[in-house]
Amino acid sequence: VETKAFNHRFSYLLEPGMIHKIKGEKSGMGSATAEVSTKGISEPTTITRKLYLQSNLDFAILPLYFDNDRPGPKTLATTTNLSYGKAYENYMKRKPRFVARNSYAAEKVAGIEDFFENQVTAGWERLKLYTEAILEDLRNGNNIEIIVYGHASPIAPSEYNFNLTQRRVVSLMNHFREHSDEMRRYLDETKQLTFKQQPKGEPEETEIDDSPKNPNASIYSLEACKARRVEIKIQAARYSLILFKTIEQN
Repeated sequence: VETKAFNHRFSYLLEPGMIHKIKGEKSGMGSATAEVSTKGISEPTTITRKLYLQSNLDFAILPLYFDNDRPGPKTLATTTNLSYGKAYENYMKRKPRFVARNSYAAEKVAGIEDFFENQVTAGWERLKLYTEAILEDLRNGNNIEIIVYGHASPIAPSEYNFNLTQRRVVSLMNHFREHSDEMRRYLDETKQLTFKQQPKGEPEETEIDDSPKNPNASIYSLEACKARRVEIKIQAARYSLILFKTIEQN
């Protein structure tokens, strides 16, 4: 048994003429095994085996937030050309309006400020880290499915909100497609990266005010802001160490 804290490469001298079994495991990731045969080998040689550990990372959820009725306001379209990165930039430009609309109470302002910093911006930064880790995993031959759940606040009719959440899901797909030609190839050609869309529309039960006549509550409140989001869940048959660490640490 050998343990390393930082380097996950192990080297051993093996007896010839035998079949050796190796096993690797990591806390939180389960274990994996492989066999190495030295039968018929008479000269010094190097044999490499890669172990891919299963994990429970398919339960990791990353929420990403949207401005009201974005992307693509006032439409029943189910698709958009806008990427999530651009939607995020546009949303942040309107942050002062959201702060101003909550200025009637200091705790409301504090809540909105915290939301934009620790949820909207933090979500975008985590998505960028996830994207690079996913790309590295794809380069290693992994197949990854990203399940995207789309949500909306209840201010608009249910059919409208369902289509809106579809546009939000598509904007995330556009983020990956626009990242690089390499990422686009994994998505459109090799199909190693796939998306499963789960548009949810508005929540079935909510205490969020849905009246257009009260935008401070139905649009600009912290509760309404938190409802306008997509949630992504990454699933893969196996996870490389870089993807595991990225999700585990974020």
